[in-house]
Amino acid sequence: MNIRIENGLPIVSVEIKCGEKTVLLTDVLLDTGCATTIFDTDALAQIGIELDIINGRTKRMYGVGGYSEICYEQIVNNVIIDGKELASFLLQLGMTKEL
Repeated sequence: MNIRIENGLPIVSVEIKCGEKTVLLTDVLLDTGCATTIFDTDALAQIGIELDIINGRTKRMYGVGGYSEICYEQIVNNVIIDGKELASFLLQLGMTKEL
């Protein structure tokens, strides 16, 4: 994984595979101070990872300045991130793109 600095922030590209589908996310913030990993709902829906309303749960995430947003936390099974297979991976799905 190559890290590049944009506007003082560490940015990476991440390839995520679920089943036979793959998506390349090119502008991912590498947030070393975050307790969990959040991905954009629309980006992962392209490869079949969607909200699991039965097994997942809503969660409030907080950012700099105390602002908060709602996201959805769930376990994703058998996903490959940058060539590393993860049998069970906890992630959060939410709206991460600016409108």
